[in-house]
Amino acid sequence: MPEVLAYVGIFLGCFSRALLPFLKKLKKYSESETPEKWKWRYMWSPLVSLVLAAITATLVIPSFPVPDGIIIPLAFTVGWTSTDIFNTMIS
Repeated sequence: MPEVLAYVGIFLGCFSRALLPFLKKLKKYSESETPEKWKWRYMWSPLVSLVLAAITATLVIPSFPVPDGIIIPLAFTVGWTSTDIFNTMIS
């Protein structure tokens, strides 16, 4: 069970970090004088983020030592950080 909690925490961290640029862009458009209308093609960003988060969490989980105690916050931080490092390397 701790391994499942670790995977969920890593996945949530990866997904949150991957989705952040999309949410920032939505906020920018909503605050502009002429907000852009919603288009269904915008759903690709969250869907791709979901898939990338699952892949990243699957790759990171073997190297994550499951600690006793607070698993979710630590796993979330590992997921967020690994996705941030990946995003920095490819940009």
